[in-house]
Amino acid sequence: MKRNPHIWPRFNDIKFVGFENIKRWYDWVESVCQIFWANIHGDKVNVENINKAIIEQTKQIGSKKLIDAVNKGDLKKAREILEANPLTILSCDNTNSKRGLGIIACTNKDLEMLKLLVEFNIDLEATCKVGRTPL
Repeated sequence: MKRNPHIWPRFNDIKFVGFENIKRWYDWVESVCQIFWANIHGDKVNVENINKAIIEQTKQIGSKKLIDAVNKGDLKKAREILEANPLTILSCDNTNSKRGLGIIACTNKDLEMLKLLVEFNIDLEATCKVGRTPL
């Protein structure tokens, strides 16, 4: 679709809540397809470049930034990230026992952060690596 000069500009101009996630998903799928074809054809250089691009896209999604905001108790930043990409509510801190956002907020005794996360439908039954839930 990006190769079609008539469709992509119109697709790129569409604006409504949640459509940014659709564009990110489309970019991700396109990258995975490129890696698949590059692997079939043995193009290692192209695979490395595509992998770097995927990592950069993942950074833009905001999971790490949201985890940092929850850890610091920054309600404004957390709300901003969640409103921009509601899927980040599924973020998990891989450095500490795979703790979810709810567990991080409860560990920090941050009731206001937990209320914000509940507002964005956090899974309160989600467990960490050792089987604990936020509550």
